[in-house]
Amino acid sequence: MRELTQQAATIGTSVQRGEVGELRLGASFSIANGLIAEPISRFLDRRPKASVRVVPGPTPHLLQELDAGQLDLVVVGVRLVVQQHGLKFEPLVENQLVVIGRRDHPLSTLDPVPMVALAEARWIMCSQHDPLRIDVEAGMTSLGLSREAVAMETGSTSLVVDVLTQTDFLTMVPSGFAFSLMADGKISRLKLATRFTLRPIGVAYRSNGDIPPVALAFVKMLREWANIHARALAGETGKLVPLMRRRK
Repeated sequence: MRELTQQAATIGTSVQRGEVGELRLGASFSIANGLIAEPISRFLDRRPKASVRVVPGPTPHLLQELDAGQLDLVVVGVRLVVQQHGLKFEPLVENQLVVIGRRDHPLSTLDPVPMVALAEARWIMCSQHDPLRIDVEAGMTSLGLSREAVAMETGSTSLVVDVLTQTDFLTMVPSGFAFSLMADGKISRLKLATRFTLRPIGVAYRSNGDIPPVALAFVKMLREWANIHARALAGETGKLVPLMRRRK
């Protein structure tokens, strides 16, 4: 009985520390495709008895699942007004809309890229159902691009990457997604004279305190991840700038 009691106490302590349990993590499509791989890998490496179930999807649906208790956390790249729904959004890093092309794209060495060169390029546009569509259209319009410049529309991020690496096409994506692609060495970010600020990337959770310890531990990991990239990744290079450091 003494041994069983000690084992139960040990398990209870591990649970409270977030070392045991399943994290139900929602992530918008652009973030699930590469951006959160590093914090998840680090989290699981430190917690061999924990597991993560990643559920990608559109932000509105993920927030509904979070509000209903079907998810523990949602990592998204939009500014959310969700307090009235019992949710809270904690911004972690700045987010920009950036232009990317293949690694050795002819325009990748120019600083800044002339507007006329952007107008002569062919572009890939996200689908009409993508929440970023309005931002991308506004960004392309500000660059003087017409609808005729769009060569392809798709909601598949893998298809976008495959086409970019085989052509001189360009596209506009959030800096977080661009960061994950650039880390693989397949994609380069073009240097523009104009910045397109998006809503920050952050984590949403229920504000009533009903957050499992394993989820709280992952939020702490996300904060650490954001701070690490503060020193190594500058916004001007197409990478992430943590909000907490920018505000100091």
